[in-house]
Formats: sequence, structure tokens, C-alpha cells
Amino acid sequence: MAASYLKKNFQGEILSEFLSIIEEEVMRLNDITTNFLGFSKPAPLDIKEWAINDIVKSTVELIRQEATDRNIEVVLLMDENIFPVPCDYSRLRQALLNLFINAMDASNEGDAITVTTELVNEDVTISVRDTGTGIDQEEVENIFKPFYTTKTRGSGLGLAIVDRIMKEHEGSISVDSAVGTGTTFTLEIPMRNHAKV
Repeated sequence: MAASYLKKNFQGEILSEFLSIIEEEVMRLNDITTNFLGFSKPAPLDIKEWAINDIVKSTVELIRQEATDRNIEVVLLMDENIFPVPCDYSRLRQALLNLFINAMDASNEGDAITVTTELVNEDVTISVRDTGTGIDQEEVENIFKPFYTTKTRGSGLGLAIVDRIMKEHEGSISVDSAVGTGTTFTLEIPMRNHAKV
């Protein structure tokens, strides 16, 4: 707040530049702290029946404008035969948002992100595929470990949180990636059992 106040009330290009850096770093540290607290002490699940396609669509809208600004196409392929699934709405949105942000970070101008929902036997699958940089196979083995990251910024908790959320729902996450061609993350949520509360 102090940095924001100084930026608004005092002039100077260098002052503004350094105050902007302070603001950005404070926001980044706040995100890291929030993610750490959420990872170490998750709240109890709030299980209700939700339409998976609606959750996916509403979460995509959170990143659509940034994708448009960066000339990244977002494609939705929805299986309309999926009926409501017992899940925690907020947790599942968090998992999806983490995957979408990662896909955006791995993408360049002109790339595409394709989000697919499908009913496979007794599981609902949600796939997030990007045509970005891809992940080295040695890194794939570590990406779900807490605090592991290949980014210069970030807490390294994003995929660890997704993995935990899937386990809370008695589901799973898998990854298929190749350097230079892109990455696909697939969430599997069982419909046969209610998730643990």
C-alpha cells in the first residue's frame, strides 16, 4: 500500500519504475505465501454435484482475455453427455486454473491451448493441451513434487496442488509431453465413487 501511495503521489520515472518492481514482488510473495498456506493446511472439501463443463468454461474465461492479448487460441471441446459429478467446485477450478496458467506460460504467440472433456467408462477426463515448448522427460519425473519449478518465478507448488486435489477426489493427473511439440495434462475424476470429504 505504501509503494502504491508513493507511485500515485510522487513523480519521477526512476521512482515509478522501482515502485512498480516493489509492487510486483510483493504480489508475487503474497501469491507464494497463499499457495504455501493452502498446500500445508487445505480446508475440508465441500462436495456437491456440479456440471464439469460449466466449471471448465467458467475457469477458461479467467484466462481468455490474456490469451487473446497474447494471440494464443483457446479451443474448447466439450462432451455434452457428461452429467453432474460430485466434486469440490472451488478446488477443481483451482486445479484447472493452475493448468491453464502453466499452459499459457509455456505458449508463444500463435500457439493454441485445447481443453477437452470426455466421459471414459466411469471416469470424467479433462485434458489441457498446449502447443508450447514442451517438458524434458527428466523434468517430467519431478514436476509434481512440491517446490520443484523450472520457472524463474513461481513457488513450485502449482502442479503439486493439482496432484493433491486430484487425490482428494480419488482421481489422478497424468502428463504427456515432448520438447518442441507441447504438453498435455489429463485429469481423471471417477464418477463411480463420491470424493472423500
